[in-house]
Amino acid sequence: RTQDVNLLQLAVVGRRTMKLLNRALEASPDDPLVNLIDAQSLLFRPGIAGGSKERGLARLEQLRANIHDAPSCAVSSLEAEVWYWYALRKNEDPRAADVHADLMAQDLPPLYRAFLQDPP
Repeated sequence: RTQDVNLLQLAVVGRRTMKLLNRALEASPDDPLVNLIDAQSLLFRPGIAGGSKERGLARLEQLRANIHDAPSCAVSSLEAEVWYWYALRKNEDPRAADVHADLMAQDLPPLYRAFLQDPP
């Protein structure tokens, strides 16, 4: 939907979204889903709006270290690993190739495989 709005509208929506994310981070700083969304936001937001691929990678490294596969956890270790690979790739980190190969060697759900084969 963002392609159908002008830059001013995007800025307003972006500010609202960041307020919600910041509230979620304050309320649940260790929640894996909140951490994943924060990392994604850092990876996709322009630098002028506070985005940072380096900080996004650091956030995903933290998420990977703390992730657990429990029924109450909304983020699987596989999802965390896929996004970790994406952040490595965006940072042009040489570790991305090995992580990608390890992921592709798994029996992945189609959506993950498609993401790994043709990332945004």
